[in-house]
Amino acid sequence: MFEGLECEWPFLTFFQIIHCIFKGDLHQANELWADMELVLHMTSQGVVVPAYYYVSYNHSGKTRGQGQRVATTEGQDDKYFLWGQSLYVVTRLLIDSLVPVNELDPIKRHLSASERPRLSHRYINFEASSKDRLIQIAVIAESLRLHQVLATHGVPSQTPMQTEPIQIWSPNQLKAALKFMGVNYDLELCGRPERPVGLLGTSLFYRVCGQTVICYPLLFEVNDFYISQDLNSVINKVQSDIHMLSCMWKLEGRPTYLIMITEAMVQSANARDLIDLLSSLKAGATCTGVRVKLGRLQSLVSSGTKEHLDFLTHLSEQSNSKDELNFKSIKERETSSTSELRVNLSPERVCQVQPPAEDMSSYTDRRLIDVYQSTEDISIKSQSLRLLSQRHGTEYLVNGSTICSLLENIRMQASHSSTPDWSVVRLCSALTLKVTDSLAPSITTLLVSGKLVALGLFSGEEEVISKPINPSAIGDKLYRLCQPLEPRETVLQQELILLLGQLSTTRPKLFDGILKLRLGWIVHAMQMTLACDTPGLSVYSLSPSSVDKLLLQLLQYSKTSTPLRPVIWKRDLLGSLGSVPDNFYGRLWYLLERSSKGIQLYDYHLPQQPTLSHLTVEEMSFAVLVEDMLSVVRDPVHRHVVVEVLTVVAVILERNPEVSFENAIIVEKILAQAISLFKAHTKSTESDDKVRVAFYNTPSDVVDGTYSYIAKAVCLQLLDTGISGSDCSFM
Repeated sequence: MFEGLECEWPFLTFFQIIHCIFKGDLHQANELWADMELVLHMTSQGVVVPAYYYVSYNHSGKTRGQGQRVATTEGQDDKYFLWGQSLYVVTRLLIDSLVPVNELDPIKRHLSASERPRLSHRYINFEASSKDRLIQIAVIAESLRLHQVLATHGVPSQTPMQTEPIQIWSPNQLKAALKFMGVNYDLELCGRPERPVGLLGTSLFYRVCGQTVICYPLLFEVNDFYISQDLNSVINKVQSDIHMLSCMWKLEGRPTYLIMITEAMVQSANARDLIDLLSSLKAGATCTGVRVKLGRLQSLVSSGTKEHLDFLTHLSEQSNSKDELNFKSIKERETSSTSELRVNLSPERVCQVQPPAEDMSSYTDRRLIDVYQSTEDISIKSQSLRLLSQRHGTEYLVNGSTICSLLENIRMQASHSSTPDWSVVRLCSALTLKVTDSLAPSITTLLVSGKLVALGLFSGEEEVISKPINPSAIGDKLYRLCQPLEPRETVLQQELILLLGQLSTTRPKLFDGILKLRLGWIVHAMQMTLACDTPGLSVYSLSPSSVDKLLLQLLQYSKTSTPLRPVIWKRDLLGSLGSVPDNFYGRLWYLLERSSKGIQLYDYHLPQQPTLSHLTVEEMSFAVLVEDMLSVVRDPVHRHVVVEVLTVVAVILERNPEVSFENAIIVEKILAQAISLFKAHTKSTESDDKVRVAFYNTPSDVVDGTYSYIAKAVCLQLLDTGISGSDCSFM
């Protein structure tokens, strides 16, 4: 109704004038001021700024420029639009040169961070461009024995004791320290939320109460999540972090990246790859071409970026915060001098297909405990503990130990063996309610890139995240939606969130055409692919690095042709990823304009009005509305065929602008008619379900493809329900 008409907001022009003055463009500022004087109201009280001008309902049918503009009633009954009035005063003072720019912005906030004058050398400043893109790296070994083993392989390292007087904090310690930023007990200000510190925040030195402190990245927080126990994932993440630092670092000084090496790392499979990575870093380069410098931590302080946390010094003088400011650095692990540590140079073994587990749900508690004690199979042990925890909770005692502690022991045993059992690792992690702190930054990254994230199992209840939330809230949603039916998926979906957040930054083109990332459906696509390539292999048995590779492979498949795969597999993949063609939402908007009764998909009805009057074609809200409609389809293949149906209908209407639907576009009716035409053309005698599968497995854009049958079905529906317009051609 109001397409092409605009309301006018005078106060926004004031912002333009102020911006021009700050830039020094006085000519443009004076031109805008002359235009503004024509729309201001002169009253006995002085100049009054209307909140906005609008087009009355009686003139809404006219084109832009022909409708009569009506001003709001500011100035009457002593009611004023104070925002506009205050901007008018500021603008008038600047126009008349009564107030200089420097008095309005004495600290030069209107300039970019790199152009602002440096008021103090104590705190870090931004740079316009990095003059020295070099990443400083220090390798920290958890024990002296490990330090000596790394030295035999030519890798320089330090133990926590050898880095003194520099302290090394965990990410949780730094998070606890930064929560006091902005705290004021008199004003009841609580300070920074307890959110995890990201990569940039852990790559600089801090001065805290006279001590120099640095924090290692979340990646190496062993208690955080089990991904750090997969060496290939650690190696890939280290390379990704270094590349990100080289691209995103804008502060004075060099970033300093800590690599924490544990004895478990060098004893796990593929430890040779870790040694090779550290050797390449020692040589001064990475696989991504970033320049690095490997050295002792004490020698990196002078060239590194340093920040002072002075607020902790002031708080330490207050008696009520002394206990909370008792921060501790990591300690060196004590080892026996007689024990020997060797690097495991054997490659990781290929994951084998596991036989189905025995159903023990009918076992009594006593029998489950006997099974746990009598077997050496960690898979059976974990299953028995799972059933016991479901009945009594993880604090239930088994032979004097809680189920939670027993699950932790099994998890460490499964991850540190020569052939890690990642299915057991995931099950134990889920039963002990593991949640990684890195979830919140990854979710925020996806939201900023314009994506929605749907948590939940495939064909089960889902919950969409459309705004940033903290890690505990994400964990609560995952465990509520996934834990009752498939505990392992609660942690697997956390892995996917981390990887999707990383890929949306490094390879955003892979997400073109995808608005809503439905994690349960993505897991379904991964399992479907494994079923084709390695029958019997479960996605839960893959290592985290293998999950990363599989997800990246699926995203790449969605953008390329896959001639060796069946057509129905490609439709299943595209439907699981929620991928739509280019300009799909724009075509749906055009479709609504040509269908007075809207679009009907099952019980979901997308009406023409008020959709077209309340939204615009470019709005994300409209795309979300379309996705809500498509979400009623529970099968990925069927979902993608529905997208094809809507695309064909839109193309037909685009090529025949004189045609429109008098009734609602019933998608299922068009699809059923297309399948009937396909059955008649192929003269199939199979059942309806098999004919539907054959139709789904037919290419779309070939002779006698699905597009041709859908187009014929659209024509038949138009003829049956009535065509608004003159005769037209559909081919």
